[in-house]
Amino acid sequence: MPAYDSPASPTVPRRVKTDAKGVYYRIGATGKRRYEITWLEGQRRRWQTLDCGYEDAKDALRQVQSRKHKGETVGKPTRKTFADVAAEYLASPRFARLATTTRTTYAWSLGADNETMQALGSMQVATIDRRTLADFIYRVESRTKRNRTEGTPRRSTVENVLKPVRAVLRWAVDQGYIAVSPFVSLSQDERPRRDAEPHEAHRWTDDELERLLAASRARAATAAAARERAEEAPGYDYSLILTVAARAGLRMGECLGLDWEACHLVKGDGWIDVRHQWSRHKELVPPKSGSRRRVPIADELVQALLEAKMRAAVKAGPVFVTRQGNRLNYRNVEKRGFDAAARDAGIDGVTFHDLRHAYGSRLAWKGLGAREIADAMGHKRTATTETYVQMFNEPQAARRVRDAMSG
Repeated sequence: MPAYDSPASPTVPRRVKTDAKGVYYRIGATGKRRYEITWLEGQRRRWQTLDCGYEDAKDALRQVQSRKHKGETVGKPTRKTFADVAAEYLASPRFARLATTTRTTYAWSLGADNETMQALGSMQVATIDRRTLADFIYRVESRTKRNRTEGTPRRSTVENVLKPVRAVLRWAVDQGYIAVSPFVSLSQDERPRRDAEPHEAHRWTDDELERLLAASRARAATAAAARERAEEAPGYDYSLILTVAARAGLRMGECLGLDWEACHLVKGDGWIDVRHQWSRHKELVPPKSGSRRRVPIADELVQALLEAKMRAAVKAGPVFVTRQGNRLNYRNVEKRGFDAAARDAGIDGVTFHDLRHAYGSRLAWKGLGAREIADAMGHKRTATTETYVQMFNEPQAARRVRDAMSG
């Protein structure tokens, strides 16, 4: 028979002891169990109510006990809001150790005007529970879905919003403001939805790349002719930035952050110094994972960049600029540049980043080793690059297996 730690009032359901030491539950008016965990903090008993199942409650208590074993203080009383804890985290050595691009993204996401702080900032961190997070995730999914032209938002888009929230709540746990992050209580249905069809890197052919670039040039020419008839400024030609991504393997931010000073445009000895990237928050920051590198480029790309430089009004500063002289923005390159050209070329299910995969795949097809490809693409580990090598080894391996089993 279950034991009760105290008599219940008519309005407060009784606390029921489970088989696990330190784990209790109450049965609410709807018949649902609400679990609680308890532990001793010095001479004082602490309680934590969780919106989760029995196994998650036991796991949360194990986390608390593990932290106590390490000598950490758990669950000290606090009235700090999420905004207060976020400010602590942003000023902490832990945050300072993150990569520059990650710090920039987190600081922007946790800004006062951002949706994260508007939704959670004024709440006491101890009151943020599973239901609060589930509602927030639903709102983020709804917002990103409205911003997409078709389909549901990719899970990675929603996760990028949640990462800073996870980091702040993890900091709250480590500082003893809460016993356990409410993220552990989320059910599978409440977590960001899985992608119906996970994106796979497109296997480009030379013909597809030429069709894409030709379609981009054709769009620019058509727009220029139409604007000329209307005596307006010509439309932007995105074909060069698509070429740089496909022929030099630069990420979009690296393309947008490229300056003429970083381009050594000598035939037979051309290269691009990748030292910065332009973030979505309009800041020049180091490239992803600190992947600074010098990328050798073929004479065809050298010639294309030289011609573009001759046409440029300013021969210094950014390579890819608007008519006002500002760096291009991500959305225009994605939507007006790449997506439109891919649609005209009849190439489905591809993204701008797939052009970088086309670069790595071509290097593998030409016989370069994993280390050489990794250096050119800025991968710290060759394991990341092995994908391209394996992709082009598959047909040969399949042929060898068939030959071995024939006859």
